[in-house]
Amino acid sequence: MDQGPEGDRDKPDVRPLAFVGYAQKVNNCILEHEDGDTSSFLMQLLESTCQSLGLSYKFETFITSFAVSAEEAKFGEIIINALAEGYHDTGFGVAVHPAGENCSSAEFPDMAHAKVKKVWDEALAFRVNCLPWEANMNSEVARRAAEDELDASMEQRRKEEIQVARGKAEAALKELDSLYADRASMVPHPGRSPASMLQFQKTCEKLDAILAKREAELAPARRALARLG
Repeated sequence: MDQGPEGDRDKPDVRPLAFVGYAQKVNNCILEHEDGDTSSFLMQLLESTCQSLGLSYKFETFITSFAVSAEEAKFGEIIINALAEGYHDTGFGVAVHPAGENCSSAEFPDMAHAKVKKVWDEALAFRVNCLPWEANMNSEVARRAAEDELDASMEQRRKEEIQVARGKAEAALKELDSLYADRASMVPHPGRSPASMLQFQKTCEKLDAILAKREAELAPARRALARLG
C-alpha cells in the first residue's frame, strides 16, 4: 500500500478484490462476514489489517444471481468465482477454499423433500416473473447467434481470400513454368558468329537471373500450394 500515491490510499481500488459465495439467506451471510465468521480467513485478515492501519477498506456485498436448484447454487458459485477471478492466487480475489464445496445449505438437509421442491419452485417463479432473466437469456441467445453468424462470415471470407490467393499463385507459377520452358528451348544455332553467340549467352544469363529471382519470390507460394494439396 505504501507504494501507491498517498492521496489514493483511501479510494476504492481500480479493480476491487472479489469473493464469491452462495448464501441461502443473504442478510444472515452479511452479518456473519461482519462478525468475522467467513469462509475466507484471508478476507477477514485483510479487513482487520486495514482497520488497524486506519484505512477505511471494507468489503461490500452484491447479489449477482439467484439460484433455482442445489446444483445451480454449487456450479454457479464455481463459474462466477472463475469469471471474477476470485481465488487469492489470481491477485484479484480472497477465496482460499475451492468454490462449490461449501454449498450444503442449498441441499436443505433438515427439510422434507416436498418442502425443498416447493422452495426451489418458488425460486424459479421469482426468477421468471420478477427478474429480467428471460430478457437476458434472449439477449444472450441473440448475441451468440450474431457472433456465430460473424464467425461464419469471417470463415467464408477467409476461404474466399485463400481461393483468390491460390488462383493468383497458380497463375504466377504457371507463368514461371512457361519461362522455364522458353529457357529450355533456347539452344545456340550452329554457324553463329562470335558476336551473335555472345549476345545469346547474355540473353540466357539475363533470363536465368529472372528465373532465379521469380523462383525465390514464388517459393512460399509453392510450399503453400503443396500444403493445400
